[in-house]
Amino acid sequence: HTLWCAFAHFYERHGDVANARVIFEKATGVAFKAIDDLATVWCEYAEMELRARNVDGARELLERGTAEHPAAQRRAGKVAQDAPVQHRVHRSTKLWTFYADLEESLHSVKKTSAVYDRMLDLKVATPQSVLCYARYLEEHKYFEESFKAYERGIHAFSFPHVHDIWVDYLTK
Repeated sequence: HTLWCAFAHFYERHGDVANARVIFEKATGVAFKAIDDLATVWCEYAEMELRARNVDGARELLERGTAEHPAAQRRAGKVAQDAPVQHRVHRSTKLWTFYADLEESLHSVKKTSAVYDRMLDLKVATPQSVLCYARYLEEHKYFEESFKAYERGIHAFSFPHVHDIWVDYLTK
């Protein structure tokens, strides 16, 4: 993945964003060994779009990257470990966290909530992302939804991971 990203960045540095997009598109179809490699490609691709001031393009890329592959859907959510990484990348915490951060920065409460809710549904959320979600909702005066986020996080994790969520929830 580092070779693909470096190749795309070469074009970007020389002002040829169109060819950098072509390289990234090809890279998203490569059969990498690890999910994190493909997730990194998607993140780098979206970051390039952000540098090009194409926020909508970055958002669309992250939607594509986190979308469940049709072959994975046919298996009722259970994707085999030997399946291609394209079938499994939708469960990448790294990719989902970047997507949530982007939505938060765009101040779209509805879209941000949808991203965090999907993270919790897929069980790719971390205790930290639950805390971020609840605090984000609280900052935007969605107090009831904030408490629901804490409660979902409490049900999603066990001790000792749930400790910080409980402390924050009880403090609020």
